[in-house]
Amino acid sequence: MLYFFVFVLAVCWLVYEILLATYSSYLLWDTIVQFSLTIGLFLFWLGLWAFFSKKITHLLRAFFRVEIILWVVGGFSIVILQFLFVYFLNYTEIFVLAYYSLVVFIAVLVGLEIPLIVDLLYTQQEQKYTHSIKELVGDVFTYDYLWALVATILFPFVLLPYVGLLYTALLVGVLNIVTAGLFLMHKQVKREWTKKQYFFAWGVLAVSLLFLLWSFVPVSRYVGNVRDRVFYKDQIIYQQQSDYQHIVVTKKWEKITLYLDGKVQFVSLDEERYHNALWYPAQQFIDATKSDDLSILVLGAGDGLLVRTIFDKAWDQKNIAVDLVELDPAMTSFAMHHDLMKSLNHDALHDKRVSIVHQDAMEYVLEAAQKEKKYDIIIADFPDPRNVSLTKLYSVEFYSLLDTLSKEQSVFVTQASSAFFAKEAFASIQKTIQEWFWRWVVPYHVYIPSFGDWWFVASYRLFDRPHWWRNDENRFGIQRHFDDDYVVEEVHINTLDNHILLQYYLQGWKRFGL
Repeated sequence: MLYFFVFVLAVCWLVYEILLATYSSYLLWDTIVQFSLTIGLFLFWLGLWAFFSKKITHLLRAFFRVEIILWVVGGFSIVILQFLFVYFLNYTEIFVLAYYSLVVFIAVLVGLEIPLIVDLLYTQQEQKYTHSIKELVGDVFTYDYLWALVATILFPFVLLPYVGLLYTALLVGVLNIVTAGLFLMHKQVKREWTKKQYFFAWGVLAVSLLFLLWSFVPVSRYVGNVRDRVFYKDQIIYQQQSDYQHIVVTKKWEKITLYLDGKVQFVSLDEERYHNALWYPAQQFIDATKSDDLSILVLGAGDGLLVRTIFDKAWDQKNIAVDLVELDPAMTSFAMHHDLMKSLNHDALHDKRVSIVHQDAMEYVLEAAQKEKKYDIIIADFPDPRNVSLTKLYSVEFYSLLDTLSKEQSVFVTQASSAFFAKEAFASIQKTIQEWFWRWVVPYHVYIPSFGDWWFVASYRLFDRPHWWRNDENRFGIQRHFDDDYVVEEVHINTLDNHILLQYYLQGWKRFGL
């Protein structure tokens, strides 16, 4: 039975570790830093307290207490982090300190578990143990690491998409309680504990299990209410947790706002300014080339608003074919079937000229390059580069692949965040595009009330230099003027090797406490 404990403990400690690292990366953005520090601190304190565990006496009681404390702290870890993040929203340092304290505390408890299991196995009295201590330790760690593989598979493919972070933490807490219960049934426990100690332990266990099971519903409601109250000021009219993100739509009077993982994606009152600006270089390209047949690649933009803009602005083109590549099927399904979204995007995603592909943009571009597909216009409407999964879509390697998809005369446009908040990040995106494309690279910006001053980069491949700046451009509020404050002399290009853009982006927004 004690070897079964090793299996349960291996699953529990690894899931707790991944849970904490994942949730902190959601809240603090920098995935690499959060995973690195979480794993490093976890393993350091796990090993340190494994060393100190040899000073512990009364092993049976110590193991039971560790399991009870661990289910309380680990099971409610996501609730604790949510509470701290909400109520210390403007004090990031306090939240970070509390987060890493929680990591250390759980690591200390886990660090005590395996040495206690080894001691219990070695000193058990109901049978003569014939293995040496060397063989015993080898067996325990073999089972521990093998079963840890189960946790690493379960978390990304089952627990996270189908159970969610909150319920995963609570379920692992249940495993700790079940382990404690099975432990109480062990013959050695019955033999060494007094009846008073034994029944008191069962009472604690019963209360723990009932409380944990009861807490599933109210805790979920609490976390949901707190999240909604803090992140979403207006009435929520739609929300869905997809395999990739949390989709929320709010409404206040005529204002419709779409949030993805708590970040504003668009506000209906001014989203046209954004999408007009994103499309404008492509319209200039159409006017310059006088082409009637257009093949357009749209990366991201699963809400359908950019596709709507394309059809509205290029209505007189004879033949338009749009390939829309969106990672999340839930996003396009929502945009195609929800009445509110259909009214905003003019039901553009049901247009026969649109082909929708649900795939990672990098994977799609690789496959399209192998198939030798070519496009007149490529528009990238990705979220800001706030994690490694996104910064790869702003890398020189990604842009080099896009270049292979471009026709001899073509245009590429990407949103490039706000140079006001993160000028180094914008400069890096611009320089990265210039590093690869042998084109006319044009940075520009437009003021959007919901977001502030927002920046874009267009890159043309034409035989003649485009007359991009025209007198009528101000109808969209587009500007190419750079204030001196936006000029950055030294900045590195973003590659898959360095992901320097992530550092620029986080440092820039951190300056403003955002």
